[in-house]
Amino acid sequence: MDAPWIRSPPDSNLEFIGADYSTLASDYDWTLDEDGMYLAPGVMRFRRGWTLFRDVIEQAFSTKYSPDCFNCVGPRAITTGVKSRRRQLELNGFKIVPSQVLYPRNWMNAHELVRALPPGQGYEELAKLNESWSIHLFGKMTGHLKIQPGSIVAETFERFSLKIPRRIGPVSAGDPDQLGQPTLGAGLELRYPRAYRYRSRLSLAEDEVKNLELLGSIDGQFDGLDIIFVRGVASPGPHTADIKLSTLHGGRIVMCSSSSKLAAGSATGEGERGGGKVVEYRLEGTNLREVNVILSSMRYLPPRGGEVTLDELEIVVRIGEDRVKGKITINLL
Repeated sequence: MDAPWIRSPPDSNLEFIGADYSTLASDYDWTLDEDGMYLAPGVMRFRRGWTLFRDVIEQAFSTKYSPDCFNCVGPRAITTGVKSRRRQLELNGFKIVPSQVLYPRNWMNAHELVRALPPGQGYEELAKLNESWSIHLFGKMTGHLKIQPGSIVAETFERFSLKIPRRIGPVSAGDPDQLGQPTLGAGLELRYPRAYRYRSRLSLAEDEVKNLELLGSIDGQFDGLDIIFVRGVASPGPHTADIKLSTLHGGRIVMCSSSSKLAAGSATGEGERGGGKVVEYRLEGTNLREVNVILSSMRYLPPRGGEVTLDELEIVVRIGEDRVKGKITINLL
């Protein structure tokens, strides 16, 4: 819970660590550059085999560990280990992602993430984090604070919650005995973006957009805050689910998944390989998870020719006796 995710890394092969910036002059003797950039190991992903990390750990713990020197076995340790050989490491796949990707708020301002904001402002602030994968809470700074209603983090939980009834744990480290009542189940709900801007990887590359491999929701994929999913509690199962995806102005829908559930459906229009203007699936004896696998596998392709500037994508899902629908306006400019 120290780093709730709002988007999966677009490249599943990318090995990365996030950067952040220190505002303490005393740190500048070990940061990567004169701007105070350092490496924060709060969120990172690397395959086994990097001797760098073994060297960092051995160096950090070669002297007596002191809990008063937090950085000595954290950011300072790994930044110092990388600093002298940064160029060599980056040439071999060591990716340092910009601060806004994993640390959109500096650790000294992390408390702002859980602070109550005026109605609607929490979601507006969340929407500004469209280049971020994670919202790091820096638990040492926020673990004793409550997540206030209307805050950025509260809006994040609301946006991605599956609305499954469950008991709520301790509100915060400051109130370890305060347990919430079991949450009530909501009716079936379809979550989707009301508007979506189509961006192709090719056009972004031609425009020389920086850090292209870090961007999400491109080439017609719906992820992060654009994610499409069903949540809530359906009527007692087992269920038969019907999913219908259709475009109104010539766009096509393709499915990109190895899930065996996709084999149960059929595409109409231009055929499965080129995509269809209408795609329908029927799943027998299914559940919300399998329905969401189908929805997350969908990709939108714009009409050929480039004359159409606006399209609409309609989604209809029926699970048992419950039916939900939504329409997404797609901007192709």
